Amino acid sequence: MDPMRRWARRILSLAAAPADERKAVWAAVALSPRVGRRLRRRGYAATRDWLAARPAPAVSAEAAVRADRALRLLPWQPRCLERSLLVWWLVGDGAEIHLGVSPEGRRFHAWVERDGTVLNDHPDVATRYLPFRGTDVDTDRFDQ
Repeated sequence: MDPMRRWARRILSLAAAPADERKAVWAAVALSPRVGRRLRRRGYAATRDWLAARPAPAVSAEAAVRADRALRLLPWQPRCLERSLLVWWLVGDGAEIHLGVSPEGRRFHAWVERDGTVLNDHPDVATRYLPFRGTDVDTDRFDQ
């Protein structure tokens, strides 16, 4: 099955999802191109601040995780930083974006945690990346 059909089929499966999950997915999918463009043009800190100023739909962490899964299926393949910014925005209070760099220093990665629980990645992701505290981030070096 071609990728677009597979994507359409999975997106249509949202019809059976709870309303807050549908709301989260559509909000994230709609903002994804703008977030990606802002990251490339203005950088991480400016994009994070722009999202923080936008009213987010009140959704559960589970709904935000479903939105992350939907974002991974998009034809333009948003990177982890873009997806993590959107999950962070959707979850709101208590969510933290974590930035990490691989031990060899060649790759960056981003994920979201809430109350110490990783939301949009494997639970052990923090053990595979060293904490990165900068805000001037080369967004092209983030993993898919």
